Amino acid sequence: MFNDIFLHSPDFLIRCNSLVYSADVYSVMRKNYIYRSYAYAIAYNHPNMLLTYQIIKIGQSSPDPQVSTVQIGERISRQIHHVPGWKYLKNSPISSHGQDFMNAVNLKIKENLLPNHFNKNDITIGVWDISKRMSLSNMIETPETERRATMWAEGELANQHKQLYGKLPMLNFADPTNNSVYKNPNYISKTVGQLFGW
Repeated sequence: MFNDIFLHSPDFLIRCNSLVYSADVYSVMRKNYIYRSYAYAIAYNHPNMLLTYQIIKIGQSSPDPQVSTVQIGERISRQIHHVPGWKYLKNSPISSHGQDFMNAVNLKIKENLLPNHFNKNDITIGVWDISKRMSLSNMIETPETERRATMWAEGELANQHKQLYGKLPMLNFADPTNNSVYKNPNYISKTVGQLFGW
């Protein structure tokens, strides 16, 4: 679907050690013009090793077009929210949403695959803007096509990880390369859409 989705070359990085609140992800996404669909990779920064990242989770988000752009980044923010090190606004309720990410991290800590001191400063997130790619592609632009393209991008990133490292990232328990879109990436081209007046 796209020929410019590369695992080690995201459009931009979110360095959590420079953020105070997990919700700061929203402003970083807006600053980088992410207004709807994106794929992402959450990476653990190995301390004491220059430029060494271990991707621990690949995901995607393609919310309904009616979702406020203020909420874009919610999936990332929700997943990292329970990781130690974030400040919380006074009187702000702590939601259990995203607790499954921290539960999986704790499991990997017990397996000695992540350090006991794992915290938000250990996290860097790579983001790929799928909405921008849609306008540059030959795919007809509909919310459903964009959703499918985003699922494909997640599958492509997971496939590249498997090709490079022989396995999925440790927190991807379901294999994105098995999704129906990645296996069958058909789409309607803009040329066909113009022929039929779409």
